[in-house]
Amino acid sequence: MRQSGFTVKAIEAVDMSKVKKKLGVPAGLASAAARGRKGGRKPVITAERLQRAREHIANGLNVREAAARLKVGKTALYAALQAASAANS
Repeated sequence: MRQSGFTVKAIEAVDMSKVKKKLGVPAGLASAAARGRKGGRKPVITAERLQRAREHIANGLNVREAAARLKVGKTALYAALQAASAANS
């Protein structure tokens, strides 16, 4: 990258918080929260899909096969099953 004229600098966490504050990130997040908005990606596994996945697994399918039938990733299904079992415990 230096050959093409770019310089790369590592930014420390302390400096990064100053940059975020200067850009107004905390204020923007607080404003979004006040409007009832939350950042991040929408969950792929809905409550309905989770219930259907549990039914598939109870009928003898493994998690990979259940995920394929629901057209979701097996990692996402594993995470949703684990989160649901942790919430119920």
